[in-house]
Amino acid sequence: QEALAETGESVWTYLARHAKGDWGEVDAEDAAANDEALRDGSRLLSAYTLTLSAWRNVVINSSITVGGTGTLALKYAQQGNAGTSGNGDYVVNAPVNLASTAHFTTTYGNNGVADNYTILTTQADLQGMQWNGSQPYALGSNVTASGNWSPIGNNISTYEGLFAGLGHTVSDISITSGDYVGMFG
Repeated sequence: QEALAETGESVWTYLARHAKGDWGEVDAEDAAANDEALRDGSRLLSAYTLTLSAWRNVVINSSITVGGTGTLALKYAQQGNAGTSGNGDYVVNAPVNLASTAHFTTTYGNNGVADNYTILTTQADLQGMQWNGSQPYALGSNVTASGNWSPIGNNISTYEGLFAGLGHTVSDISITSGDYVGMFG
């Protein structure tokens, strides 16, 4: 609710949309399940986008949780004329919790292209980064590693994408050998 208040939105806006059958960004399977739910009284799912936009910096000072297939979109450095970008960034001072099925995007500048992040919530998700060295990734929760860790990338195949911690940590990484030691090799 605090994130909604910062944007001038109200939870009642989204409840009204939901009540009118506007379920936001749900996939075809969830839309069909919602149609069935109207007939049998089972659960309804809504998923909306929360956009935080600023002329310069988007600063997150309160925890945000995005569940289901909801989206958090950060648009920063939006000042300037069309086609130009100003100075700005996004700053995370409180955890941004994202379900593995949620969406997270960032856009730099008023004409920028959105970076669509893959959400990581498990050690297996983190290790999967090795197969796509340019994809943007974001931690949706704290991750505790176990077993031996294989660093992401090496001197030949480096990770060159964006990595957003979003107020989360990766802990208990154990590397027993190798030339490239650390989370990223």
